[in-house]
Amino acid sequence: MKSGVHARAATWDKLYLSLTAEQTGETTLALRTEAGDNGTNLLTSANQGSNAEFYLNGIQIIRRDNLISNVIDGLTVTIVDTTKEGEEVVIAANSSRGSLAGGLSSLVSSYNALASAVNNHIGENAGVLSGDSILRHIQGVMRTVTGFTGNGDVRALAAIGVTLDKTGSMSFDSTRFYSLSTAEFESALDLMGTTKTGFGALAEKLDEISNPITGLIKKQQDTLDLADTRMDKQIAALQERILVMQSFLSLKLQQADLLISQFSSQQQQLDAVIKSLNTVSFGKEKN
Repeated sequence: MKSGVHARAATWDKLYLSLTAEQTGETTLALRTEAGDNGTNLLTSANQGSNAEFYLNGIQIIRRDNLISNVIDGLTVTIVDTTKEGEEVVIAANSSRGSLAGGLSSLVSSYNALASAVNNHIGENAGVLSGDSILRHIQGVMRTVTGFTGNGDVRALAAIGVTLDKTGSMSFDSTRFYSLSTAEFESALDLMGTTKTGFGALAEKLDEISNPITGLIKKQQDTLDLADTRMDKQIAALQERILVMQSFLSLKLQQADLLISQFSSQQQQLDAVIKSLNTVSFGKEKN
C-alpha cells in the first residue's frame, strides 16, 4: 500500500531511521512505538515539512514547493533560503526580444487570417454575411488595431516592423525589430502595454466580439437560433393546417363524387320517364 512516505535506515555512530514524505510542503508525519497511542509519537512539530510562504506586493503566497512558476506570468522563481524579519527581496526581470517578436508574428498571422475571412463577405462575390453589422464592427476594430498610436518614443506598430501593404495584408519585418536600440525596445514594451493599457487593451474590444458567452457573435447566433426555432414552429403549424385542409378537401371531393353518382342515377331515371311519356303520347318510339 502506498503511504506517501519513504523510510530509510542509516548507520553512523548509532542506528538512525529517516522518514521522508514523497510530496513537498506542509505535512504531518507520525512514528509511534505503539499503534494508536499519540503519546508514543517520536516525531515533533520541529521536524515536520512546511510550505513556502512569502508576500508579493503585500499579497500572501503559499506553495508546497520552492519552485514558484504560477504567480507571475512568464516568470519562474526559486526560493533558496529564508529571509530575516523585515527583509525584502526585489525581483528584477528583463523582457525577451524573442518573446515579443514571436507575439508580433502571431499577431500578423491572426490578423491576415481574419482579414481573409472578412474579405470573403465583401464585394461582388460576397458571402452570406455581406452587409452584416458584426462584419462592419470587426472591420472597425481591425482599423483600430492597425491605426493604434502610443505616447512614447515608439508610437506605432510600423516603428517595430509591423506594416500593411496596399492590399491590406500585414507583415512583420524582424530585421527592423531586432535593430531597435535598448531604449526603443523599452518604449516598444510600453507601446504593447498590458491587458488593460496600451496596445494590449485592444484585446477587450476583440473579446466584445468573440467572447463565447457574452460576445456579439454569440448574441447574434443566439438571436438567429431563436428565429430559426420560431420558423420551425411556424412551418410545423402551417404543415398541420395544410394536412387539415387536405383532409377537408378530400372529404369534399368524396361528397362531390357521391352527389355526381346520385345525379347520374337520377338522370337515368328521368331519361326512362321521358321515354315512357313519349311512348304514351306518340306511340311506339322509333329506334
